[in-house]
Formats: sequence, C-alpha cells, structure tokens
Amino acid sequence: MDLRVVETDADVEVRARTYVWRLDKEAEAFELRDQSGRRVAHGGVQPAIEVVDEAGYSTTDAGRLSAVDVAPEDGTITLRFEDVNGDATTTTSWHFRPDSIRLAPVRYAAPRRTFVETLTLFGRWGEYGAVPGLHCQFFLHPGSTESSILAPVIPAKVRLSIVSTIGRGSTDEPAFVQQQWGLPLYFWGGWSIDGWASGKSALTKHTSDVLILGMDAIPTGDQYVRYFDEYASPYLRLLGGRWRTFETGRDDLQLGSGWLWTLGSDLRSAIAESFDLLRRDGIVAVREDSPRKARRATMSQFNSWGAQVANDWASSDLNQDVLERIYDDMVSSGFDAEMFVIDDRWEAAYGQLRHDELRFPRFEEFLDRVRADGRAIGMWAAFLRCQDPESMGLTLDDVWKDPDGRPVTRSLFEDSYYLFDVSRPNVAELLAETAKAFMRRYRPDLVKFDFGYELPSLRDAAPARREWGGERALLESLRVVVAAMREVDPDVVVMYYNLSPLLVDFVDQHSTDDLYLNAGEYPEEVNRRVFFSSLLAPLGVPTYGSGGYDWLGVADIWFDTVASGPLGSLNSFNGDQSDSCATDLTIARQRGLRQLTRRNTRAARVDAVDARHHGGSMTARARSWIRNEREGVTVVAARPERREGEVVTWELPDVVRTTGETVLASLDDASITDAASLGLVAATGGTTAFRTSRTGPPNVVAVLRDRQLPWEVRRRENWIEGDFPVRIDGTPVEWYRIVFDEAAG
Repeated sequence: MDLRVVETDADVEVRARTYVWRLDKEAEAFELRDQSGRRVAHGGVQPAIEVVDEAGYSTTDAGRLSAVDVAPEDGTITLRFEDVNGDATTTTSWHFRPDSIRLAPVRYAAPRRTFVETLTLFGRWGEYGAVPGLHCQFFLHPGSTESSILAPVIPAKVRLSIVSTIGRGSTDEPAFVQQQWGLPLYFWGGWSIDGWASGKSALTKHTSDVLILGMDAIPTGDQYVRYFDEYASPYLRLLGGRWRTFETGRDDLQLGSGWLWTLGSDLRSAIAESFDLLRRDGIVAVREDSPRKARRATMSQFNSWGAQVANDWASSDLNQDVLERIYDDMVSSGFDAEMFVIDDRWEAAYGQLRHDELRFPRFEEFLDRVRADGRAIGMWAAFLRCQDPESMGLTLDDVWKDPDGRPVTRSLFEDSYYLFDVSRPNVAELLAETAKAFMRRYRPDLVKFDFGYELPSLRDAAPARREWGGERALLESLRVVVAAMREVDPDVVVMYYNLSPLLVDFVDQHSTDDLYLNAGEYPEEVNRRVFFSSLLAPLGVPTYGSGGYDWLGVADIWFDTVASGPLGSLNSFNGDQSDSCATDLTIARQRGLRQLTRRNTRAARVDAVDARHHGGSMTARARSWIRNEREGVTVVAARPERREGEVVTWELPDVVRTTGETVLASLDDASITDAASLGLVAATGGTTAFRTSRTGPPNVVAVLRDRQLPWEVRRRENWIEGDFPVRIDGTPVEWYRIVFDEAAG
C-alpha cells in the first residue's frame, strides 16, 4: 500500500512510499523520516502569526491544538488551533500523497479588527518570543547571499541568525544579507544525519534523504527564510498594519502559498523531484520554443558591461565611440560571439527605452553594423525604472509610494529614479506600449531584464493594488513587459537570474550573473551556480555562463557551462580588475566550445558527475557534466581525476572514456553514439575514445585559427580512439570536427 494513515489518541502516523510523517498531538509537533527510517526534519505544526491592532500593539501568541481531523481515504489531516493571539483561530491542512506532501496555505480568522503582520511556519515560542521552529541538521538555501561567503548548505550547529530571501529580493533591506543571483528561488530545504555527524558511515548510509519545500504559487508579501538558534522557518512578511491589508474581523484570511514537500537521495535529485512535481500537478509546463527562438537562446554572447566597469565607462561616459571600441576590440581579438549585448547606460533616461541621441548619434547604424557582421543583438533594460514620469505622460501618483504616500526613489551613479507602479492600469498600458516601441525600433534578439530585485519590499513601499505587493510585484511586472515584447517578436529571448519554475513562462534563459562579489573564485562560483541552474533544463531553460570580471578562470567557466547552455563573457580586452588578458588559448577555447553548444532548448537532463552534496565551502559543485536528451547522451564535459600522481581514466560506460579534460558533443539530433557529426574540445591533452554505431572511418579535422588539418584516429570495432593535443606546432587547436559520411549501421 502506497499510503496509510493511522490515528491513535496520542498521534497520527502517515506511512507513504517515500516517507513516514508523524504528528505528536500533545507536543503539537511533527517528525519526518525518509523511506529508510532516517529522521529528516522535525518541528512545530502551529504557525506563528503576528498581528497588530488599531492602536499599533503587536501580538504573536501561541494558541492550542483544539482539533485534529483525519480523513484517511483522502490522505488529509486538518489541524485547528484556537485562542491564537487571544481570540483567533488558525487552520492548517496537510495533504499526503505516496511521494509528496502539500501543506495548504494557512487560514486565519479573528472576531476583532487586527492586521496580520508576519507568518512564520513551524513556530516555536520561548524566551525570545515566537521564533523559527523547523529543525534539520543541514539547511539547503541556494543564493543565500550574493557572495560565496555563505554556502548553499548551512549547518544548523553554526546557529546562524539571519533573514535571507527566497523570493524576488529587494535592495532596500539594510538589515538583511545582499542577494541577487538565483532570485526568485521559491524553494528551500534540508536534511539530517542519524547519530553522530562524525560517526562511522555518517555521510553515507546514515545521511537522510533531502527534503525540499517548494512554493506552489507566488504570494502577496515578502517571502524569506529566517534562521535562529539551529532552527529555521519560511517567514512571510505582510505588514498589514502599515498598508491596512490582511484585516481580520470579517472573513477568514488565506496567508501565503501552499508548500510542496518532496524528497530525494541528494540535493539535486530532491530539487529535480520538486520541479517535476510542479510539472505533474500542472502548475508549470515544459517550454516549447520555436527553432528560431531556440537558436537565439543558445547563441554565445559578449556583454559590454565588463569593459564598461573596467574602464570607468559604466556611467554617462559610455558613448558612441566607446561602444564601438568595445565591439571592435572583441572582433579583432577573434572572440567568436554570436551575439553582442549592450548593457546599461545606453538610454537617455530610465523608463523611456530610447537611446541617448547626444551620446549615441549613430546608435541604430551601429546595430545594423553588428547584424551585417552576422551577429545578433542583445540589449539590457531595467523596465521598471522611471527617471522622468512627466515626460511620459505620468505623474507621481503612478510610481511606488511609501506608507506616507511619498514616492520612493532609487539611485545609481548620479541618477535618481522612481519605479513604475504596474498595478495601475494606465501605467501597465504605457509600459506595454513603451516595450513594444522598443522592440519595433531596436529589434533585439535577446533582452536582459534586470533589477527585478530592486522592487521595494513592503517595509518601504507598496503598489496601488495592495495585493500585488511583495512577491506578486515581479510576477505582474513580467506579465506586462514580456507579453508586450512577445507581441512584437514572439521569439525574443528574455534573460534573468530566476531559479524558480514558477516564472518559466516569462524567463527564457537563466543567467549566472552577477559575480562581482566572488572575485578570486569566479570559476568555482559559476560551477556551483550551474549545479543548481542546470536543473531547469528539464523545463527547457538553458543556462548562460557568464565569465566574471577577469580572464583568469573563464575557460573553466565555459567548460562547466557548455552542457547546460551558451557561453558568455563580461570580460574586457583593455584591462580588468586582475590585470589579466585573453590568451591565444583562451580565445581558442571560446571558439571551440561555442561550436559544441547544443542548438535546441528541448527538455534535457544535465547530470552533475562527481558532485559534492555535503560540506561548506566546496559543496554543490561538480567535476564533470553529462547532458541527456531524448536521443540519449549528447554532451559530455569530463574532467579526469588525479590519484597518487596518476591520471585516472574518466569513463561513461558504452559512450566515452578519456584521459584528458575533454568536451565531446553531438552536432546533430542524434546521441553521441549515433551522431553523424561530432565536435571535441581538448582542454588538456589526452587520449579519448567514444563508441559509435557508424560503420566507416570518420573524417576528423583539427580546426585551428588559421587553418584546418586532417587528424588521424584509430578504429577498434565500434570504438573511435585518438590522441587530441591542445596545440599543434605551437598553435592552439580550437576544436576537432568528426564527421561520418555513411548511415548508421
């Protein structure tokens, strides 16, 4: 039996295929164990709900568990708490399935007029009042800070005391950690170890499955996770008293979203299961891009921002001559970008989406020149910024306001600006028309949507439609902007930092930017970010691999990206923060790996090989990568290990083996073993062999910058083997092209 619910006077136990969940009625607490009986998590079942009355008096008092309604045939348990905050009632409903749990949105009702301020799931009350109350020995929180200083795996024992978003983020929270990448996230999790963490087999058979709590909708409010004293909880900030929302005394209130609980044997499998549950439940769908859009989404890119900041061109110093110099430097270097992306500071004023005609008198001619060179155009835009509302026919009533009704401003360099209130119909209409005009005039193939995390938190501001405050603000803004752009060009590619499937309808490409707080370890941090972002591949979302702000490790970044999406670069060809430069081998690596990028965005699975799933500074990183599509394995990026001074041959059974750092990819719609055309990039010299169903000898060519040379390989039955050096006569090899002329056997 896949699901069994048993109730006694003391407890309720749910035995499912992948977990055991138990409620202790007296303790008002739950415990979750995995299918092997190892404890994953435990915590209180009563949420802590903070309210404020009309006089401004705040209360977060616990109630008592007054009713436990069990419906075994439906797999549902409903808990009712009375005397919450004196006279209120809280209701939570748990829905159990053989492989998952859904905790429905919390419901709250009170007879008198108060306003809900915050919701903390799994509350705990004591000396410090209401605090987080879910315990795992290790918490999983990708993107918990913008820097790598705080790893995505947080041991509970360190007693970290922070508030960190898993939502869209906001730059107006001085007391919270700085975040950008991976936002919005909309999931969180953890796991535990049975017994001593340093005991025998602690990290193998005694480590529990990983629990993921994924949101099933985007709520009103600011969604955080709060950590305190070895515990943590999802923490939703509503601030009803400030905005006169979430008012009690009338109907029941629904607070926040539902949470889907899934388990997996490790970090990636647990997250993958969470994402797939959203698909199976019909909450999200796998993307189906047109061939034109897929081609754009997989183009290698060069972005101007790195050169702008390296040379102090990031503010109004960016002009026509500087922009053309950046482009000319890229072209003359041999860097083979298929798309040139113009970043911030091309506009005359934020909000208008028109170039500054004084600084860029030949802007559109420049775009035509880039296209004539055979390259696509990408453009940066912070769509929600508005520098001069009156020039656009708006007033200060049309921007975000603080609780006193004053417009909220942001600033960058010498510029101050407002933020469009998209909840106002006239603003949404104007923003949509402005976005359409931008698309018609400049015809970008890709738009880098930026600064969604700049939208104010409810602490500082709210839109006119209060229900759009917090997380909903980004969702509804994307709905307006992206729909408008797609009306002009259905195949425009939208790039953002989003890691959540809940925004997959609007975000076409994931970006690993911004990496500026990770100087000195850009490759290591990109590897970690791809560890998580590559899990969007089954939904059809590729990962763009940025290069950081120097050239020192960019080749490793591209190596780690190529199985998941296109190569990128924010580099400068005339100086950078590390005084590094692009070598002939760096350029060759980019030119070669860009040839091996898959040119579709169909659902795929990217496996992280020799991955680290536990630990602090080195966790959530992989040595090698394998891309699986419906045809089979299509990309292998392999890094052999060194043991006791010797290279250990890396092997994917029946597909490929190699003694050097190597990328091997199918260049057609077949798997590596059935492909008529393949590409190979040797990052280090070595011997590589791959299995093929093709019957004749392959035609192999070594592609160098200035020439192509025939290259000999050996055939041993259905295996092709060759020695593939990094250089030939001192010249870097960009890639090896392998073509079989005859049909598969």
